[in-house]
Amino acid sequence: MKRRFFSRGLMGAAVSGILFPGCKGKETPVDDSAIVERARRYAEQHILPEYRAPFIETAQEVAKYYSTAIVRERHGGRLFEWPVNYAAFNAKKRFAKYAASGRDGFDFPSNRESLGQWSFFWPDFNGYDQENWMNEFDPRKIEYVIYQLHSPESIMTTTEQSVERLHASKVIESQPGLRLHGLDGYRWVLPDGTPRDDLVEWVGRREDGRLFRMSSQDPGKATKVPNPLCNVSMFDADTGEEVAYRYSLKLFEHWRSIEDRTRKIIRSWQIG
Repeated sequence: MKRRFFSRGLMGAAVSGILFPGCKGKETPVDDSAIVERARRYAEQHILPEYRAPFIETAQEVAKYYSTAIVRERHGGRLFEWPVNYAAFNAKKRFAKYAASGRDGFDFPSNRESLGQWSFFWPDFNGYDQENWMNEFDPRKIEYVIYQLHSPESIMTTTEQSVERLHASKVIESQPGLRLHGLDGYRWVLPDGTPRDDLVEWVGRREDGRLFRMSSQDPGKATKVPNPLCNVSMFDADTGEEVAYRYSLKLFEHWRSIEDRTRKIIRSWQIG
């Protein structure tokens, strides 16, 4: 299955010199000074002096444009309604052109290839609030890049077929070299069969019995990456759901809960 992770537009402030996007939802009465004051305290502890000014400007934008209003959009023949704070901290500004007529909310175009670009936060699986936007590398963040519904006649590579092809090409171990938190880990191998330590394919069963597939670095190996990620990429033929999402390796042990809860939340957004 083709992996289609893509980066979100960079905007706002910078953490240790790296720009980050923000997100939020429906307009909620807030004390602007309280939001900005929290941001100032955070900046003093975590952000280099030269990047603090744009960070505070972003905090002011959060105070002004944060919203939890409902987005409506059609996809795959279904109508979805979801809170915009799962997508943007400055929704009233970022999605102004999609403001709904006659109601407090947004009407997104129905011709998008896929939904997604949502952020959930462990352990409550809420969207962005008026504080958690501050750390782009928050290890609690679960980023859904793709959620797409395919018709029954669509020709897609299923999760099962993806795993079978990896084994057939002999790029991963024939038997799991690792087992962790209910998942079998197949390390990628070099041409001579020597296991690599930089990538592992994890396979297991979800709560509903369907096959689960995820890739990550070996959790037992040291890494120089500040926040290594788990990347999930799957397609279920029976439901027509294609998903691609990622989260911190620090949440590895919660893979089953993350998969189950996020799917249930997204499905609950389907109202017709």
